[in-house]
Amino acid sequence: MSQYDHDKAVASISHQVRQFFDHPAQKGFRVFHGSSNSTRAPQYTLSNTVDISALTHILEIDPEKMTATVEPNVKLGALLDGSLEYSLMPPVMPELPDMSIGGAYSGQAGQSSCFKWGIFDQTVQAIEMILADGSIRTSSRSREPELLEHAAGAFGTLGIVTKLVVTLVPAPKFVELTYHTISSMQDASTKSMEFTQDENVDYIDGIMFASTSGVIMTGKNAPSAPQGQVPQTFTNRGDPWFYMHAQAQHNPSTHRPSQEPPVVYIPLMDYLFRYHRGGFWVGHYAFSYFHVPNNRLTRYLLDNCMRTKAIIHAFHESPTLAGKYVVQDMAVRPEQLADFNEQIDGIFGAMWPRYLCPLKGLQEPRWGLQPRLPEDVVGGGRESVMAIATGLYGGPRKREEFLGENVRMERVLGEMGGVKGLYAQFYGSEEEFWGMWNREYYQGVRKSYGAESLPDVYEKVKWKAPREVRRWRHFDCVDGLIGVTKWIRGSDWMRGGR
Repeated sequence: MSQYDHDKAVASISHQVRQFFDHPAQKGFRVFHGSSNSTRAPQYTLSNTVDISALTHILEIDPEKMTATVEPNVKLGALLDGSLEYSLMPPVMPELPDMSIGGAYSGQAGQSSCFKWGIFDQTVQAIEMILADGSIRTSSRSREPELLEHAAGAFGTLGIVTKLVVTLVPAPKFVELTYHTISSMQDASTKSMEFTQDENVDYIDGIMFASTSGVIMTGKNAPSAPQGQVPQTFTNRGDPWFYMHAQAQHNPSTHRPSQEPPVVYIPLMDYLFRYHRGGFWVGHYAFSYFHVPNNRLTRYLLDNCMRTKAIIHAFHESPTLAGKYVVQDMAVRPEQLADFNEQIDGIFGAMWPRYLCPLKGLQEPRWGLQPRLPEDVVGGGRESVMAIATGLYGGPRKREEFLGENVRMERVLGEMGGVKGLYAQFYGSEEEFWGMWNREYYQGVRKSYGAESLPDVYEKVKWKAPREVRRWRHFDCVDGLIGVTKWIRGSDWMRGGR
């Protein structure tokens, strides 16, 4: 798409938004992007929707400026493909190739390079945006940077981002990944923070397989794999799921502290999208749900159904799965990690594995949706606060207990001054939500951009209970079959690929 065609499409969207704004009741609207990797089900009607699903183009990759100019619905996988033609890549690449660039920016996406670069929005240099009154604004790090900063993490509640300029960095051919055995959450926190100080480390994340058993993985960019060493891949149908591979590398019964930690070389794309097949480990729950054995043969045969996009879409389409399975990412300060996870154990029990990822970039004031960071952490300046995220993905929970358990978890997180990823639903009350986030600051930002007619972020993320199960559904797997069937009917799954 040319810049002219882009400007023409944006002008049309701007006109539609202006009509909503000029309506006597100043009607709010929702934005239809196309497919989504959010675990929150979309809510659209013909009368309240602005369709931007056609904004799917890479407008320019500039190898001299080392930037990519893209429309918001460009997928991460497509951006990586395009930038690799110039031996470049975005410095923060969330693990899901079907996630959109706009979603990564608005939804605070992260990855194992976030300890170094911050979350994804901190790698965005400029945006073009349609405000709620239909006006078109641009913002960059050097020109009117407030809009760029406020829209990041505001989940589309300030307006519609229609173009982004993303930083690119030199891309390696391989990632040299080292697996460090750990024996506790405290050990995980200590080692993660130690590795963040190593200038030679480019990626850090971890998996706890149990309360006393886990692995921290450190990656370094590498131009090639050593001669004679076969690279490990994760994107092919016959490859292992990454978390299973990591668990095999970490075996307390065979790896003694005196031994050198295992090292593998992974092609860049296979490393960046290593969790895509199996959806971290959510695919294991799908096998269990349908009473299908999870083995090498079934993973091979059902590979297209076990990629994250398929899992999320089936999750959306099922009537009740969202009220049984926990999908949450929460971040607390490193010194709180062990205590927070111990309290998770008290709420949910032994829900393992758990994902760990150190993050840089909780700043105040910066986010349009600004966290209430404790005064002893941030003293009113623009300091950066290191945190460690915990990814909790599991279930099933008892339907009558699911809501209360999630509310208790959110309250513990709020008491610790932590934050949670709002790609998932918020289960507590509106009062509890705004106890975690700075409502006064956020609403002030919304007012300054004339966005008060749009749904606010609580309205977008609040818990919406699945509809009741019909009595004729005697078998639990029926709801899952409904979700899978609807996904297959509306997808191109037979073609496979990322």
